[in-house]
Amino acid sequence: MPSATRSYVTIYDITPAHFKLLTATYDTNSSQFFEDIVPFKYEWGEIAYMDLTDLEHDENRNQLTFVCETQWGSPVQWLRAASTTALLQNKLIIMATISQDESLVEATACMSHDVLQSKVLANIDPETVSFMYKNGEEDELDRMLWAPIETFSQECEELYVTDLDLLEEESP
Repeated sequence: MPSATRSYVTIYDITPAHFKLLTATYDTNSSQFFEDIVPFKYEWGEIAYMDLTDLEHDENRNQLTFVCETQWGSPVQWLRAASTTALLQNKLIIMATISQDESLVEATACMSHDVLQSKVLANIDPETVSFMYKNGEEDELDRMLWAPIETFSQECEELYVTDLDLLEEESP
């Protein structure tokens, strides 16, 4: 089991030029990244500290992904505040959070300070999670956690990214 609550964040429409500006402006190699994006801690909600891991840019899909580790909760307030910054405004941000004991999966889609969707995707009895680990059923547990995350991400991408692309194409 992981030692922290992990939030998997995907930010859409981050072109190579956006990513270059992001890495030039913010420290993308440490947890300072979170404070650089949202410097006022009162905008973080109940979260006091976050660890950054696995920040990557996919040039083919124009997506920035990273993992945020917290002691307990999901950094939804930080996400909302981050979505108002100049580099991230009007960009779809999806976050899937898996609790430390892997019994709860929550997902949030956010854009320009608005929470577009927020759902509990899986709520598994902690005893069931422990049983699955003891019996070597980690792969099945992973499927139980990640299948709803992938579905949520696809639905949000279809709803918010595709619709935005269509609107931009229709504009003169």
